[in-house]
Amino acid sequence: MTEAQLNALSEKIAVLFQKRDFENALVTIDEALTISPTADISHLKALCYLELNQYDSAEQLFKRLLDSGYGDSLFKTDYADLLTRMGRETDAETLLNTIIKDDPTCGPALFALGLSRFTKESYEEALAYFERATNAPNPISSFFTLRARTLAALNQLPAASEFYQTALSMNPDDIEALFFGSETESVLHNMERAVDYLSRASLITPENPEIFYRLGLVQFGGGNLTEAIRALKNAAKLEPENPLFRYYLALFLIQANKADDSLKVLKPYSAETPENAGFLCLIGLAFQQKKQLKEAKRLYDVAEKLDPKSPIPLIYRSGLYFDVKKYELALADAEKALQNEPDFSEAILRKAESLSYMGQNEKAEESYLLAIESSGPNALYHYSLAQHRIRQGNFADAKSVLENAIKITPRFPAALVGLCEVNAKTGNLPEAKRYAEEAEKLFNTLGGDLKERLKELRQAYNL
Repeated sequence: MTEAQLNALSEKIAVLFQKRDFENALVTIDEALTISPTADISHLKALCYLELNQYDSAEQLFKRLLDSGYGDSLFKTDYADLLTRMGRETDAETLLNTIIKDDPTCGPALFALGLSRFTKESYEEALAYFERATNAPNPISSFFTLRARTLAALNQLPAASEFYQTALSMNPDDIEALFFGSETESVLHNMERAVDYLSRASLITPENPEIFYRLGLVQFGGGNLTEAIRALKNAAKLEPENPLFRYYLALFLIQANKADDSLKVLKPYSAETPENAGFLCLIGLAFQQKKQLKEAKRLYDVAEKLDPKSPIPLIYRSGLYFDVKKYELALADAEKALQNEPDFSEAILRKAESLSYMGQNEKAEESYLLAIESSGPNALYHYSLAQHRIRQGNFADAKSVLENAIKITPRFPAALVGLCEVNAKTGNLPEAKRYAEEAEKLFNTLGGDLKERLKELRQAYNL
């Protein structure tokens, strides 16, 4: 009967550890110790103290077990972890090096040494230890996850991606691999995998708003506006007072032509105060979408006065001028923004667009290329350059740029409509029709102008 009870308690302890419920694990361990007061169970008790930040109790128990002659490499590595958390890094380092000297393939000790280097941003040294840890006997998923994170920190992203995948093949619920792996996949423009990782993470920790926030940004980057809004709504629901979540939710709602819904989200930040300058610009953009242009301009002007060194209000106001075809004023605000922040890619893009519509094509081309260089891979910037070339009748170059845009963001609706246009105008009607159909699959994410343009192209070319 005692053995059966002990087995049941051991299973319960394992589950509680997995859930990181160390308080209840400690109670269950004490119950197990009354049945079988073994050193292995006492080791688990020491780990509970460690995770509950009861460092003095943990150290007393670790020392007592060591004095009794108990302690393999794994136990000593756990003790080193305690010493590190207590701020005794030199003692921890000495102990870990002693373990490695006695057992050069002790994965946990190698991992701990790598982690100490990683936290100090000594990534090359960290990588050397993580490589040894992942090649040691019986490596666990976290070894591969930290190796991947280190590779990402060293900008070796394809290799990082592979090791995140390895970690997840070992433990599909490795939340750290899912979260940080999604960042790597986003930078590599593997949006489907990034979405998959964050979707899985959201199921494992549905109470974590940061995961939904990241998921929303990735969905938006992948051209899935509907799902981006859904994810940001979840983030804002979990943490209603977080201004960042509300800002992006409002922005995405505006992108979806839902200005009224956006204004409801932004209402808590409508006071005309310096800390709300960025939100006032977004509120102005919502009014701009509602064609209430005087109120939009007023808000941009207020935001500029509240935060005169920021380029943001200038860019929003430049966009308003651009929309009403006052290109000289749009250019003036863009150039003023660049005086405040010379490398601000949005300002460079707005300058390029203004110059393009003013007929200054060479200067516009130069600014478009500079904007793309400043922003990094950005489908919108490529699309804007393509439109500039379409206006000049340079369809072949425009097509090449649009193809680059959908390599960056395969579900980018504007680029798909653009490819429909250039193929139609160059006589490749089957391809034009294919891109029209691809764009229509994303119909809910198309703005009114894009929908109208697609309708015109279908009618004009019988697509």
